[in-house]
Amino acid sequence: ADPAATVRRIHERLGYPHDAALDRAVEAYLARAAETPRYPHRYSLEEFGLTRALVLDRSATYLAWAEARCGRPLVA
Repeated sequence: ADPAATVRRIHERLGYPHDAALDRAVEAYLARAAETPRYPHRYSLEEFGLTRALVLDRSATYLAWAEARCGRPLVA
């Protein structure tokens, strides 16, 4: 809901410097992004010869790692 605040929290969490210049840059980026037209992209796994089961199977190692890092399941 508040991308600028999210950037500030990420910088604080990672120990990166954060100042008014970065705030202005983030706000400028968000203003430009708001003016950029967005076109819907609707794709299905089947269009690429994939299934949900196949993607989950091939991603199992990564999902296990990510779930351990996040402390909760990522896929329902």
